[in-house]
Amino acid sequence: MAKGKGGGKKGGGGGRVTQIVGSGKISGQDVRQLQAAGISDRRIREAIKTRGAGSNTANVMTQLGIRPPASISGRGGRKAGDALGGGGGGGGGGADTVTNIPSQAVDTQTALDSYAALQDEYGMLLGAEIDRTNSEFFTGQSLRAIAAQGAEERLGLRVRGEEERAGITAQGAEYRAGLAAAGAQERLTQTERFAGETGLIGARGAEERLGISATGEQQRATQAQLLAGQERQIGLTGEQERLGIAATGAEQRQTQAQLLAGQERQISLTGQEERRGIITRGEQERLGISATGTEQRLTQAQLLAGQERQIEKTGIQERLGIAATGTEQRQTQAQLLAGQERQIGLTGEQERATQRERYAGETDLTRTRGAEERAGIRETGSEQRQTALQSEMFRRYKEERDYTQAQRQYRV
Repeated sequence: MAKGKGGGKKGGGGGRVTQIVGSGKISGQDVRQLQAAGISDRRIREAIKTRGAGSNTANVMTQLGIRPPASISGRGGRKAGDALGGGGGGGGGGADTVTNIPSQAVDTQTALDSYAALQDEYGMLLGAEIDRTNSEFFTGQSLRAIAAQGAEERLGLRVRGEEERAGITAQGAEYRAGLAAAGAQERLTQTERFAGETGLIGARGAEERLGISATGEQQRATQAQLLAGQERQIGLTGEQERLGIAATGAEQRQTQAQLLAGQERQISLTGQEERRGIITRGEQERLGISATGTEQRLTQAQLLAGQERQIEKTGIQERLGIAATGTEQRQTQAQLLAGQERQIGLTGEQERATQRERYAGETDLTRTRGAEERAGIRETGSEQRQTALQSEMFRRYKEERDYTQAQRQYRV
């Protein structure tokens, strides 16, 4: 019986099994069989309470609607308290017997291991749930950060596009203004050149007409003098010819009259007259040739003098025209170069201003993008640090909880 009491003391460390067995109703082994059959502790207590002080394992199992096995039903009226080291023999068991109660250390360790496994499973489930919650939270945070970053990038792209379009618009306006100014200058230059060329052509035409008129006058004067000289030459020649013919007729008549007087005298007179006629004709021809040469030389001199004056006037007018053309061309070239220099200066100034504005916009955009990226990196680092802090806190909490549960279970 002492052994049975010792066994009851050893069974006192078994948690809920100890609590039920400690009432002195049924044994701990039978309680574990009931628990293995799926009966809860509450129903076991209610069955024991209903049966009262005379309840045993077989009665409790019958109360719970479970058919007790032969090992339990054969005990008769022996109480569980006798099995745990209580009073004397049972009501229907016959002679007193000694029952060996097994040690509860293994069962207690098994129950502790089961509860520890349940606690671990519950901790893992809770940790998985917390991980899912954290994952959803940080996923939302990441999505919001990505959305904010995308919004900032879209805003930056929009601002950059607006700045670029404004720059292109200003550049186009400046370019069109430059083209308009260049066109106005070119048209003004063209107008001035046309005016100068028109005046030059008019002056050249007037000078050419004056030259042609002077040439015509000189040619007409020369022609008149030539015709007058030719007329005089022809008149003198005709007069001399007529005189010669008259003299020839007179001489021929005299010769014919004297022909009868004698052939010798006639021949002599004819020879003399022919000689005289030849001399006279030669003299007249020489005089005519001399007069013709003189008139031709005068005509040639007047023609050359007129041509020289005409050439001199033409050269003067051409030199004046060339000088005026060069002056006008130099003025046109100077105006064109001045307009081009102004246009190039305005174009360069506008391009530099556009470049400065574009560089300023790109610098601000880069600075803003860098600030946003640094803010995003800081926010990401903060979120990561918070995540790591929460993970570390959960790990420490789990370790503390497991340690506390282990200590509590060890105390029990």
